[in-house]
Formats: sequence, C-alpha cells, structure tokens
Amino acid sequence: KSPRLQKSRSRPLMAFVTFKTGASLYGSRRTAQGVISELVKSSTFASVWDEFDASLAQKLAETRVTDEDAHLTSTCLQELTLVAPNLGKGWGVRAFGSTCNGFARHGSDLDATCCRQVSVDLPEPFLPDLLEDMARLLEEQPNFTIVEKVTSARIPILRMKFKQALDVDLSL
Repeated sequence: KSPRLQKSRSRPLMAFVTFKTGASLYGSRRTAQGVISELVKSSTFASVWDEFDASLAQKLAETRVTDEDAHLTSTCLQELTLVAPNLGKGWGVRAFGSTCNGFARHGSDLDATCCRQVSVDLPEPFLPDLLEDMARLLEEQPNFTIVEKVTSARIPILRMKFKQALDVDLSL
C-alpha cells in the first residue's frame, strides 16, 4: 500500500485510537500517531479498523433523524409560515442550514429566516422593530416559547422552543 493511502486511512483511526487509549489529540498527538503507525504495520490493524468502523456506524445510527424529528420540524415550519404574513404583504419563512442541506441529526435545531418577497415595493423595515413584532405574534401561538431576543446582532434572531422539544433560531 502507498504511504498516502496508509496516512489517509490512519487519520480517522488516530482519533479512534486516541479515544480508546485516552491519549489527548492535542497534548499527546505524537503518541497517538506512534500507536497508529505500529497498528498499521501489525496484523491487528484490520481488527482495530473494523472495530472503529462498527463504532462509527453505531454512533451515526444513534444520531439519525427520526420520523418524530422530521414531523416536528415540518410542523414548526408550517406554523411559522402561517404567522409570517401577519407582518405584512409578502412576508414568508424559509428554512436553511442542516435541515435543508441534509446534515441534520437527531437533536439538531431548526434555522429559519423570515423574509419578504423582492417584488414587494415597500420601504425596508427596521429589523429590531420587526423582531419585536414577530416575537409578539409568536407569543400568541401556544406551541412557541421565546427563549431569547437577540436584537443587537447585525442579523436579529429570535431563539425559541417549539412544543418544548425543538430549538428554533429565526433570523430576520
């Protein structure tokens, strides 16, 4: 095998060996690399790699998005979509982040933004005021709990809980 292949295969294994041996990736990295170097040369490499592969597969399975997660996210987006038009003509909600790009895991939050259609010819709203208006509208909804209003950020954000189960960050 080429050294390049061995090196690329040993990086994820180094993290696993570091985890298994308790060696710190930051404080004892050379030690972990030395252990891996010996493993790659030995006949136990395949069995350690198989254990690593099985462990990784198990962890990924534990964090897979469940049907309940998907339903909760979908319901939340539907409710946000129904509330947004109350801000005025052309307002809607769009999801972004891990929910959209396929990287969501069990327990991931929902990142969404409240935006207005470009075709609506109205003056730009003052975002902190818009955040307050949206917060007031969502406080009337029984499934939303406002956790924090981040009005001083360049992009104002409402941090919420949906049905006390899903963390939601709504930007404006």
